[in-house]
Parts: sequence; C-alpha cells; structure tokens
Amino acid sequence: MADGIETAPPGREGLHSGWTAVAALALTALAVLGFLWIREQRRAAAEPPGGTELRLRLDLNAAGVAELQLVPGVGASRAERVVEARRRRGGFRRLAELDEPALLGPGAAERLAPYFQPLPGDPR
Repeated sequence: MADGIETAPPGREGLHSGWTAVAALALTALAVLGFLWIREQRRAAAEPPGGTELRLRLDLNAAGVAELQLVPGVGASRAERVVEARRRRGGFRRLAELDEPALLGPGAAERLAPYFQPLPGDPR
C-alpha cells in the first residue's frame, strides 16, 4: 500500500475482472437455458397427448399395425388382433365388428368411428 492506494499482488491484477466475466457468462447461459425450457414446456402443452395426432381417416381394411397404433386406445396388441381378424374374415364389412370382445370390445366402433373411413355398405 503506497500513498493509501491498495494494489493487487503481482500476477493477480486481472483476477477480479476475470471472475466477473465468468459470472456474467454463467448467468447469461442460465437465462438462455431457462428461456428454452419455458418455450419447450409451452410447446409441449399445446400438443395433444401422445405427440402424434392422426389427421386423416384410416381404411380399416388396409391399415397395418403401425397405422392402427396411431388411433387413440389402440396399442400394438390390439392392432395385431385387428389385422389378424381382418385376415381371417377377408376384411371387415361393418365398423361394429370391432365391438366384439375378442377384438376391441363394446363401444369401440362408436369411439373410434372418427378415425376410420366409412366401410362400403356400413349403415353409419
């Protein structure tokens, strides 16, 4: 200390400004990450559950297992049952056939009607 002025020890002159820069960079990075996280949360909240939304109607007599799994409530095992039943029957004639307990169960046809094209000859 000369003349009442404090001086940093030799070799440590820029240490204080270096830590300030590191702290500023860390705060900036946290702010950017926070912004990105909030934006992702808002985007995810706007998406329908499941992530993939079915925007067209499937042909029940042509859709494969992968397509049938896009229908809400139809997982892999149910889709496989539908495809196998379709193969055995030579195709579905009415959507109400899905209501059979061995397939999708009671009420399935009504619940899933918006996801399938009308079948020829089906009174729906």
